[in-house]
Amino acid sequence: MDQIVYDMSSQSETDPNIFIKKDWVTILDNQNSIYSSNQSVIDTSQFSNSNKWINYREAYFTVPMLLTLTQTAASVNFLPNTATTSCDYALGLKNWYGSIIHSFSVDLAGTTIIQQTPFQSLWNTFKLLTTLSYQDLLTIGPSIGLYIDNSSSWSYNNAAGPYGSIGVSNSINNVVNPVVSASLNALETTNNGFYQRQRAWNFNSLGTAGTGRVFNALVSQSNLQTIYKSSILPPVDGTGGLRGYWAAQIVGTVFLRHLHSFFSQIPLVKGMFMKMTLNLNNSITQVTVVQSAATGAASVPTSMTQLLANSSFPLGGLNTLI
Repeated sequence: MDQIVYDMSSQSETDPNIFIKKDWVTILDNQNSIYSSNQSVIDTSQFSNSNKWINYREAYFTVPMLLTLTQTAASVNFLPNTATTSCDYALGLKNWYGSIIHSFSVDLAGTTIIQQTPFQSLWNTFKLLTTLSYQDLLTIGPSIGLYIDNSSSWSYNNAAGPYGSIGVSNSINNVVNPVVSASLNALETTNNGFYQRQRAWNFNSLGTAGTGRVFNALVSQSNLQTIYKSSILPPVDGTGGLRGYWAAQIVGTVFLRHLHSFFSQIPLVKGMFMKMTLNLNNSITQVTVVQSAATGAASVPTSMTQLLANSSFPLGGLNTLI
C-alpha cells in the first residue's frame, strides 16, 4: 500500500501528448513516369510500414498534365509566340481536374472495397458543384480546377457542315463588354467559369513590350517548376522548316475525399495497406481550322471556323478539353 501511494505521488500530473507533430509525406506511383497504358497504380506500403498515423481525409493526388497545341499541316505557320496570335486562352479543361480519371478502384488488404466505375467524374463533379460553397471555390477552386459555369451562356448551333452540326457550346471565355444602349439586355454570351479555370493555370512568364516579348528572370521556367506552379511553356513560332508549338504544364490537385466518400469517413489509421488504380482519360484531338483569305495591309483574316476532325479516347472515356 505504501508503494502505491509513493508511485501515485511521484507521477506527473500533465496529460499525455498524443499528437506531437504533423508531417506531409509523399509517395510516387509505380509507373516510373510512363503512362502509355493510360493507368496509374499507387500502393501505400511506404505509409503502412512507417509506424505513423495517416489521415486520408486530407490526402490528395498531384496530377501533372500537359496540354499541347501544334500544327499538322505545314502550309500555314502556327504563331503562338506572336502577340496577335497568342494561344494562351485557346484551350481549357472541364470542371475539376479529377475529370482526367476515368475510373478508380481501391484494394484494401487484398479485398476490393471500391469498384471501378467508368465516368466517375460525372457524379463527383456534380457533387462538388452542388456542395461546395462560394468560399470553397475561392480557396480551393484554383487548385482543383473547379469554377461553376455560367448557366445562361449556353448556345446551340445547328448549322450543318462537313462534320455535321456543331451542337451545344459553352466555351466562349471572354469578350468586350457591350456598350450600354436602348436595347434590351440579352443573355450572357461568355462563360466566366471557363475563363476563371483558364486563369488558374495559364500563367505566362513572357511579358509583352510593344509588339515583342521579354523574359522575366524572376519567374523563370525553372523557378516555376521548382514551386510546382502551373504555367505556359515558352511557345515557338512556326517557320518554313519548323512547325509552331504551344504547351502548358498544369499541376492538378485531386483530393481522395472528392473521388469517393470512403476517404472522408475513415479515421486516422496506422499500418493500413491499400492499392489504388487510376485509369486515365489521355486523349488526342485534331481540329481543322478554316479561315477566310487575309485582307488589308495587316493581312488579318476576317473570320475563322474550327471543326473537330477526330478525337482518340483509348479507354472510351471523355475528352477533358472544352
